[in-house]
Amino acid sequence: MVQKILTMRHFESVEDVFGKKWRFLFDKDGYRLEEEKDANLPDQVSLVRKAGTTDRFESPLSCVGQIFARLGARRFCELSILRQKCTSQAVYSCPCMACLQTSCAMLKTLLLANVKKIRVEPGLADFRCTFDSTDSKAEEIRKVFGIDGKYQPVISKDSLKPNETIENFRERHKLVMDSIIANQSTTTAIIVTHSANVITHMHYFSKEPLDETTFKDKTKLGNSVIFAKKRNDVWKWKTIKQLKLTNPKNEKFPIHLWD
Repeated sequence: MVQKILTMRHFESVEDVFGKKWRFLFDKDGYRLEEEKDANLPDQVSLVRKAGTTDRFESPLSCVGQIFARLGARRFCELSILRQKCTSQAVYSCPCMACLQTSCAMLKTLLLANVKKIRVEPGLADFRCTFDSTDSKAEEIRKVFGIDGKYQPVISKDSLKPNETIENFRERHKLVMDSIIANQSTTTAIIVTHSANVITHMHYFSKEPLDETTFKDKTKLGNSVIFAKKRNDVWKWKTIKQLKLTNPKNEKFPIHLWD
């Protein structure tokens, strides 16, 4: 049964850096336009349309986001939160591209990519997020990241609604968390999701009420990393503070990990 849970937002996405018009920095096949020279832009991205739209796509990780996904996993090992080659660890991920990329990078750093697969859970999707479950091309792209075909999701993609209420959101989060904790083959669960889910995760353990106003007030905490550990049948949790490291070759470029 799960004894430790690490919950985090996916690392920096292209949309985080370049805004919602990031799609126009790539051609129709997902290749970076020749005139775009920013080193933080991937050379190529997979274009997966957001459900119900014709011009919006799921944002992948930036180049910095891809690097930090590996560095972050290594840092968590240094803090003894995660362990390399430990097969009782499992990664649960939202189906979106940025979360899957983050999850895949973490599995590789934990040296588990060849023995463990990502457990894709639609219930970890962002607040009021939907997915097109009929898009076969998108599903083929997602499979590239190594998805656990034996995992049975708690929440189906079809049940996600764009008009979701905070109460509905918290309820689906609770169902997912209860299921993850009850897993008998896993001792450490790594959850890769979105800012809204991180906030709801805090309330799952604190048992405090979560309404629309509280949710908005805590938006800034969505980038926190939450570490929870079970002791004497009681869950204790904390946010992991950022540790600021400085690149000795360039003092203007700080590196943020966790301590």
